[in-house]
Amino acid sequence: MDTIRHDESVMVFTRKGEETLLNFNGTDSWSLDPSRVSKCKYVICVCNARHPLSEKTENHGEGFLVGKISGVTKPLNGVYPDRFMIEFDEYAEIQTDMIWKGKRNPVSYIRTKDFKIDLDRLDFQKVPVRDMDYVLKIQEEEKEFNAQISKSSPKKESPETPQGLSIADAKLGLSIKYEIPVENIEIILKG
Repeated sequence: MDTIRHDESVMVFTRKGEETLLNFNGTDSWSLDPSRVSKCKYVICVCNARHPLSEKTENHGEGFLVGKISGVTKPLNGVYPDRFMIEFDEYAEIQTDMIWKGKRNPVSYIRTKDFKIDLDRLDFQKVPVRDMDYVLKIQEEEKEFNAQISKSSPKKESPETPQGLSIADAKLGLSIKYEIPVENIEIILKG
């Protein structure tokens, strides 16, 4: 193993659970530096239980899955062309204490040797073949949710009388886009 190449691991704060991550063969749609992530050996998935679409409702901020990175590619849905998918071909389930300390960016990096678990000693299993039917089902659910959010946002009546965006709607939209809890979003207005 090239120790310089694998000096750090990437952590993602995700609303998706084990089933989705395994059926996708990775974790999808992240704003990240693909060249930096391609030098990482592991992706550590941390539970975002407070996201409106979260598949896990407990253990917020705790690590639950580690994947051996096999590639960094464009996301499967193609909706966000500037984002990336971190693919993995082997995984191990883990259980950690709270490791996500309210960072604003849902992607962060940690020196692998500083992680409280020795990732090289985990019992990794092969990821099953990607289930595209499952992927399409999840993508359709996300699309429907985003359409509902769009419908509930106030409409502008005309350029002369703009309604604007409420702070609550802005926080909800940012929460969905960046997959962070609404309560971790601060908006400062200067007039």
